Amino acid sequence: MFTIRSNKVFLALIALWLGIAASIRQLSVPDEGRYADITRWMIESGDWLTPRIDGVPFFHKPPLLHWLGGGLMEIFGVHVWVMRLVPVFAAMVMLTGVFWFISRHAEVKNRQTLARTSVLVLASSVLVYGSSQYINHDLLVAAWISLTVFAFADFTLTRERKSLYLGYVAAALALLSKGLIGVLIPGMILLPWLIVTGNWRRIPALLHPLGILLFLAIISPWLYFAQQKYPNFLHYFFIEQQFDRFSSGQFNNKQPWPFYIVCLIISFLPWLLLIGKRYTWKPAAALLNKPVFLLLVWWAVSVIVFFSIPPSKLAGYILPATPPLAIYLACVLHKAFSVDGAYRKVWSDWINLGFLTLIAAALFALPYIPKTASQLTPSESTGLLILATVLTVAIVLTGYLFHRNQIKAFQVGLISALLLCTSVTFLVKWLDHKSSADQIAFQVDLKPNMPLVFYHNYYYDIPFVLNQKRQIQWVEDWPSVKGDNGAAQIKDGLRFEPQQSHLLWNESDLDARIKNNEQMMILVPKDEKVEALGTLKPIYQERNFDVFMTGTSTVETPK
Repeated sequence: MFTIRSNKVFLALIALWLGIAASIRQLSVPDEGRYADITRWMIESGDWLTPRIDGVPFFHKPPLLHWLGGGLMEIFGVHVWVMRLVPVFAAMVMLTGVFWFISRHAEVKNRQTLARTSVLVLASSVLVYGSSQYINHDLLVAAWISLTVFAFADFTLTRERKSLYLGYVAAALALLSKGLIGVLIPGMILLPWLIVTGNWRRIPALLHPLGILLFLAIISPWLYFAQQKYPNFLHYFFIEQQFDRFSSGQFNNKQPWPFYIVCLIISFLPWLLLIGKRYTWKPAAALLNKPVFLLLVWWAVSVIVFFSIPPSKLAGYILPATPPLAIYLACVLHKAFSVDGAYRKVWSDWINLGFLTLIAAALFALPYIPKTASQLTPSESTGLLILATVLTVAIVLTGYLFHRNQIKAFQVGLISALLLCTSVTFLVKWLDHKSSADQIAFQVDLKPNMPLVFYHNYYYDIPFVLNQKRQIQWVEDWPSVKGDNGAAQIKDGLRFEPQQSHLLWNESDLDARIKNNEQMMILVPKDEKVEALGTLKPIYQERNFDVFMTGTSTVETPK
């Protein structure tokens, strides 16, 4: 099934693939722009204690993502690909954890083959692949959660002390990645498993004093010094942003309860299509010992149920459920395709190529659909046609090799999954028009001391792309701002540093400065009108906004 003998080379090639894919597209907004710029501000301010957006404290999430990204930026500079090394690293932590655990605990003659299959299934799942090139906290915490579970389970089964300490380190890093969920999820998975499998007597050994001290030594400094600097920090961070967020219905992204089941099916679709009628639960039970099999089943079920309870749902939240599902699917695939030699082809061996053919046809059609074509630039249309052509050639070549028995059904499934994932990257690159990375021509007129003003929308990627040294002024109706949105997050930061309120302007503040003929550059969303600008014409008209400059000519105010 595999021709690469070295496991290190095998994992390094996957890391290279993920790293190259992560460098292809621009920042997505708002999340990637927000978290990348928080990291940039950490370097700019020299304050590694307080995550900041536009220089305003941002305690919605812990700082590990920004510490890792900031350290890389100190070495390589402020670039998108540098920041994306963090989610690639997180993906490799998760994949390496899967390989390590299955290599030790699979009950099959060649454990490493099953471990490699598990890694390939997980790496080529759309959720993990997409998250490995998306800058946020979801994959980072999922990776540490997975490593925590693997390490504590390994200690329970082998009694090796180094696994215990690894588990405590991973749990601490999970907490510093996204808060209490980093320790609650592993506890929710492990405690029932220990009881059901009769390993409950190992619980005192798991609660080792040195392990607990190691955990506290890692998490305590940031929590302590943040509380010392901001007396209401712990209540805000743990109560408002952890417990209240889980139980409240006042957050965005409300989805029905089956949302995560659909996400997982789509994520593993190429492998599910390949398995087809070959599916049976027995291979997983046969290739894994009973305690490990029960761990994986409970792990997947408990995480899916847990995250399906709150009304606020995002696809990335369910990432902790992907490792056990990938291992389970790998067991089914291993059993179905491990026998060498000739075998009878079935319809599911070809279905992925048929599915990719439909995608290629859709790509050929996109530039000619009037509504889509009107939004595409010539280079984007050309890119889509090139992608469709490459995909078609790959499909034909794969089908030919499979027909000639030069590759097998598993390789067809793997190639299909890799093609699907890589196509998604380019599709996002050319179809994501929310990004403003290609709309920064105005920077040539933006003087170092000139205020940059965002009107009714914060363009999160622009400060990062410009490496903006000066804070942005944001115009909103601030007294009415509430809920779970970018403006509310900025406003929350004033609870810790109210002196930053000078950055948040109301309409009257902007109006007064325009009338005073102050020099500013203002980015106004398309189709919005700023009455105080009167008849002033924009100096640039971009896809997402118009750019106005004041203070260089007389502004006519409306009567």
